[in-house]
Amino acid sequence: MLVLIKDYQQDLKQQLNKVENAWRNRNLPLLAQISHRICSSAGSFGFDLVGTQFAELEQSALQGDQLAIANRIQQMIDITRLCVDLPGVNIPQAIINHNK
Repeated sequence: MLVLIKDYQQDLKQQLNKVENAWRNRNLPLLAQISHRICSSAGSFGFDLVGTQFAELEQSALQGDQLAIANRIQQMIDITRLCVDLPGVNIPQAIINHNK
């Protein structure tokens, strides 16, 4: 499972870049699609907080609520980056240890 979590962690970093690009281009359908992908898989790999945040982002994008997105997206990206790449912490190992 550790290898799968590490792979997901790397993929999530790439997905965040895609989220930023979709938002920069105000491509709400793509933003909803990427957010759905993140929220539907994050919990399976121990990133529950990330999944919850991106479920909300997906709904805002589907509803075309740019104001709601604008108010939260940068904070969500920053929090997710911390969850994925917390300095000095082996995140995948911490998830494994937490689930024991």
